[in-house]
Amino acid sequence: MIVTLDYDVKFEDFPKTFLFALVSRYCEGKECYVRRSANGRTHVKIMEDVEDFYKRITIRSLLFDDPARISNDIRRHAMGKPTDRLFDIKGYDGVVKHAGEWIPLSFLASPPTVNICQSKKTSRKRR
Repeated sequence: MIVTLDYDVKFEDFPKTFLFALVSRYCEGKECYVRRSANGRTHVKIMEDVEDFYKRITIRSLLFDDPARISNDIRRHAMGKPTDRLFDIKGYDGVVKHAGEWIPLSFLASPPTVNICQSKKTSRKRR
């Protein structure tokens, strides 16, 4: 089963984020795709054969998937219902929205260089 991620980040902003850098690093040597969700946010799917539900949940957690989605999938799994779903179509008040086409993650801009351990230097005036 594939690993799916849902980010509450506008699709056009995704390549500028830490999440994109993290997913890009994880996807090195893997087949990964991205698309605009029906609400203009970001969906990712990683074509990795991970049959164990709890391994998929661990991967999703480490890649900062939506925590509410993870929690709901744990409940669904306990009840024997499908998990790891990403919706292709959503409808509100009679308006139907469609998700975009899947494109290879590599088609987006190169991930930004992110050093999460770097401290900010502050300048002090000398007297």
